[in-house]
Amino acid sequence: MERLRHIADDQFRAKEQELEKQLRDTEEKLTALQSHRNGQVGHDPQPRAGEGARQLQDEKLRIRKELRAVRAGLDKESRDWVTS
Repeated sequence: MERLRHIADDQFRAKEQELEKQLRDTEEKLTALQSHRNGQVGHDPQPRAGEGARQLQDEKLRIRKELRAVRAGLDKESRDWVTS
């Protein structure tokens, strides 16, 4: 039983680390895009850049939501094992 708990815990932790990396990457892309846009003067020659920023924001929100769910699952899994 203990072995199964460790396997489940490892899977949750691996997914958590993967999502944290995706979140960092997405935040870096968003920061780079915003820095590039802020450095431009006058008319934005890349109107799709705003669209890209919105997509990155949506992706960031999706990753955060999934990360919260994974962490909640990890917490629940831990509580379940403690009470059993």
